[in-house]
Amino acid sequence: ADDSKARMILIYLDKTTGNFPVATGSLTEFDNSITGTAHIMQYIPAPPANAIPLAGIRLVSGTSTINWDNIYDVRPLLE
Repeated sequence: ADDSKARMILIYLDKTTGNFPVATGSLTEFDNSITGTAHIMQYIPAPPANAIPLAGIRLVSGTSTINWDNIYDVRPLLE
């Protein structure tokens, strides 16, 4: 990805195993200037069956650490 693009991943709770897997979906790229929750929701991968969605993580090219500015609470939006 180039520096002007971002991608979203989804962290969720697997109800069966109790693990916290990552859903990557198709990793559709979008302009990295898009940051608002209402605007990034369409890029968050759909949670699999038997999952409780927890957080969307916004990744840009070269991401080496994730801070609170990159984390979106999706619990009230995707459940």
